[in-house]
Amino acid sequence: MKAHQDSMFNFQQLNYKMLIAASMLLFAVIVYIDRSSVNDNLVIVQSGYWTSFGLATIWGIINYISHIQYNVTSAILHGDIEEYVDKMKLSIEEAQELKTYLADYASDLVIQHHLSEKDARTRAMNEFNIKEIHQLMKDKNLFIFMKHTYLLGYAAVFTALFLLLSVISSYVGWSTTMVSIISMLIIYTFGFIGMFILYKFLDAIFRKKLYGDEE
Repeated sequence: MKAHQDSMFNFQQLNYKMLIAASMLLFAVIVYIDRSSVNDNLVIVQSGYWTSFGLATIWGIINYISHIQYNVTSAILHGDIEEYVDKMKLSIEEAQELKTYLADYASDLVIQHHLSEKDARTRAMNEFNIKEIHQLMKDKNLFIFMKHTYLLGYAAVFTALFLLLSVISSYVGWSTTMVSIISMLIIYTFGFIGMFILYKFLDAIFRKKLYGDEE
């Protein structure tokens, strides 16, 4: 099974969660301060907003960079034959044959060279990897370009939460805390959608630079 399936609700694809969470929390706190009577310093409020947006921007950059990876590197580093083979464009029968071959070869390496199982699997994949690189280059699949739909998944969840809290607030009252949370959800919903569009735009640029694709 693939380690990372492109899915709208595969929230594990979002990296550096603590950073974006810190940005969201800071934004909600600043909204609360901005709307409450304790707000007597506009500099603090403005600085807080800019800091939260700055953290979100930094997160957006490093999250995207973390997804740009050589297609088989992570599988080799972890000695994961299943992941390594699943990332190739093979039929079910071909994939199973390759997995069996690599597993058998790795077992031979353990016996012949007294390697650990992980080191043996890594060596087996590395020795096979030159041929795979050439095939990946022909298939224009040397680098991973994710669908980034998980960003839309977060946007969908935030939208659902925004609607739910809005309904609740319409009955119990719009407290400053509730308004702060809802404001954060609205802003970051648009943020995730905007990030999705930006990521797809960057993917298109990199594809064109790497492979000359028109898409």
